[in-house]
Amino acid sequence: MIEVSEVQIVIAEGTYTTTLTFADVHVFIDLDYLQTLESRKLRARDKWEPFIQDVLEREHQIISQHKALADLIIPPQFDHVEMVKK
Repeated sequence: MIEVSEVQIVIAEGTYTTTLTFADVHVFIDLDYLQTLESRKLRARDKWEPFIQDVLEREHQIISQHKALADLIIPPQFDHVEMVKK
C-alpha cells in the first residue's frame, strides 16, 4: 500500500482506470486498436505477433464502452480535452 494522505493529486493510468469508483475524474484517451498497435510498435513494447493485434482488437471492443464513463476525453490528436456533460 502507498500512503497518499499528504498528496494532492494522484494519477492512475491504465486500461481499466475509468472503472475506478473512488476516482474524482475519469479520463479516456480515444484511440482505436490500430492506433494503439502503431504506438506499441514504435515503442517496441512487444515482440510483434499477429496474436497481439487480435488481443488489441478484442480489448478495444471492451474498452471503447468505457468512453461513456469518462469525465474528460482526449482525442487521438492529443491536441485538446473534451469535457463530458453528465
